[in-house]
Amino acid sequence: LGIAALSMGVPVMGFAYQGKFAGLWRHFELPQAYCLNPAQIETDELERQMQVFLAEMNGLKTAVANRLSHVEALAGLNFE
Repeated sequence: LGIAALSMGVPVMGFAYQGKFAGLWRHFELPQAYCLNPAQIETDELERQMQVFLAEMNGLKTAVANRLSHVEALAGLNFE
């Protein structure tokens, strides 16, 4: 779902698993703070992070839009 959202220019916040999300965040140069570790986050911290994420949404949309063509080019290398 995160990949689909980002490919449409929609920023995401999610829980990391198997390093896959961390790599996705790096490709889009998104703050690692939005790549959450489910074993380390408490309810209050999750709520705070969500509020910050929503407050930064416009800037995050710009960041995703600026990196999208680069990430799509990288994805295209899988088919060569």
